[in-house]
Amino acid sequence: PSLIITDWMMPKMNGPEFIKQARASTALSGVPIVLLTAKSDQESKLMGSEVGADAFLGKPFNEHELMSVVRNLLRLKEHETEAINQSQYLAALFDAMSGGLMLLEPEGIVRDVNEHVANLLGIAREELIGSEFLELLTSTELLRVTGIGTFEDSEAHFNIEFNTRDSLITLHTDTNVLRTETGELSGYLLTLHDQGEMRDYMRRE
Repeated sequence: PSLIITDWMMPKMNGPEFIKQARASTALSGVPIVLLTAKSDQESKLMGSEVGADAFLGKPFNEHELMSVVRNLLRLKEHETEAINQSQYLAALFDAMSGGLMLLEPEGIVRDVNEHVANLLGIAREELIGSEFLELLTSTELLRVTGIGTFEDSEAHFNIEFNTRDSLITLHTDTNVLRTETGELSGYLLTLHDQGEMRDYMRRE
């Protein structure tokens, strides 16, 4: 169903109990639920919210009021679905890139990597996410010498040696600083290529 409307008082199961079961169900957990009730006290409203009701409509109510609540919930659900689809599309695009991509928080914590980076470093993606970028390097001297230790440049290109699971690997790294519309730092996007890939690419060119 696109939406569920339930009453608080029902013969075999009351509204809050029904909502609890619905939220525990895989098929119904994300469906918007409107709880109808003659109870208007704050405690009842709080209980309805705690069990997972998306809207609380007191009796008596008119048809226009109910339809307004239903339209708003369906609109919100539509936007939520669009956002999820867009997020899934971007995640798939991130993984489909031929080069290695690493997304860093402003503090240098790894926010995400694609599978290509995980394969290059021989480290599971789940293990890389949340780790400190500098701890992946054999030395931070290059970053200090080139002034990239603080990633102040909007764009930088350099070769750097990474610790992998079994050995060391030198990767060509392109670094781009990410900023919000107001100019605040939001993170860094690193594109990583191993030297063999770079040589093959240059030969093809």
